[in-house]
Amino acid sequence: ISSAITERNINFSMKISKKSELIDLLKIFQNQIDTMKTTIDKLIRTVDSSETSITELNGPPPIKQQNYSQKTTSDGFDELLASNEPLTDLPKRPESLDQKEDEYFIGLPRLDVSDKSKTTPKPHTKKKVKKKELLAEKKGLESKLNSVRNLLDFVEKKYKAGQMDKKSYEKRADQLKNDLKTTKNKIEEIDKQL
Repeated sequence: ISSAITERNINFSMKISKKSELIDLLKIFQNQIDTMKTTIDKLIRTVDSSETSITELNGPPPIKQQNYSQKTTSDGFDELLASNEPLTDLPKRPESLDQKEDEYFIGLPRLDVSDKSKTTPKPHTKKKVKKKELLAEKKGLESKLNSVRNLLDFVEKKYKAGQMDKKSYEKRADQLKNDLKTTKNKIEEIDKQL
């Protein structure tokens, strides 16, 4: 472990739309904190009851049974920490697990990977994806077409109300009409592809 302390800033944001969501989230955090507190208390008791220094331990430390007035929730950790039984080594790995892979699959034929006739790509998926993309593009263009029409109406109303001079009106109206024509042509091209 490095002795140099590095400082890290962690930015965290969460969007909570309801008071009940916030309460639920805080309860979850509280439960996690309680669980950590309980675990830390148990670790402190275990270290405190140890007769030798942690660095000098060669075997499991003897654990003294102490009664604390602090009440903790039982999650099975107490029984594990209170056990006086020494840990034993795992049994040797069974030889049956060291068998070759072929022996596990008796009677199953191997697949010939070089046989490409069975694995032909499906051309239909590309058409579906392309069709979806075209439909999405068409929808976007129709939305743009509607917006351009609305802008053209707005510019005409502004000109009729005297809020826009004739030169600006003609320039802007020509731009919008060209945009309208271009968008209609793109929609027609997509319709032909569909």
